Amino acid sequence: MTWQGIATVAGFVSAAVSAGLTLILKYIFKKNIDSHVENLKHDLQKQAIKAQLMIQGKHRVYPKLLELYEIAFAKVRSQSQSGRGGPCPFDQALNAVAEANNYFFAEILYTTEAVSKICFDLTKHLNSALNRVECAKDPGAVRQWEKCEEETTKADTLRQELRTIMRSELAVVERTK
Repeated sequence: MTWQGIATVAGFVSAAVSAGLTLILKYIFKKNIDSHVENLKHDLQKQAIKAQLMIQGKHRVYPKLLELYEIAFAKVRSQSQSGRGGPCPFDQALNAVAEANNYFFAEILYTTEAVSKICFDLTKHLNSALNRVECAKDPGAVRQWEKCEEETTKADTLRQELRTIMRSELAVVERTK
C-alpha cells in the first residue's frame, strides 16, 4: 500500500469515526432534550393543577368570608350607632368578629396578600370599635363614642375595599374570539 492509499484509508476511518461520534452525540443530546421536555410538561401540569385548586378554593372561601365580615360589621355598627350599645347584645358582636377572623385564619391559604391585609386591618378596626363601646359605657367617656365612630368608618371603608378586591379576583375573564 502506498502513502496515498494509507491516507485515503485514514480519511475514511476518520470520517467513519466522526460520523459515529456525531450519531452518538445526537442520540445523547436528543435523549437529554426529550427528558428535559418531559420534566417541563410535568412541571406545567403541576402548576396548572395548583392554579385550578387555588381558584376553586377562592370561589369557595371568598363568599363566606365576605358574608362573615358583613355580619360582623353590621353587629359592630349597631353597637356603635346606638350610643349605649345596640339592639344586638355586645357578646354577639364580639362573637361575629371572632367568627369572621377564625374563618379567615382557617382559610388563609386561599387568600391573596391584598385580601389578607384587608382582613387583618378590618378585624383590628372592628375589635377597636368594640373596645371603644365598652370604654364608653363608663360615665364621662363621651369621646370614646367619637373614636368608636371613627373606627367603624375605617372598618366600613375596608369592608367595601374587601368586597371590590374579592369581586375583581373572582371575575371570569371572557375569551376573545
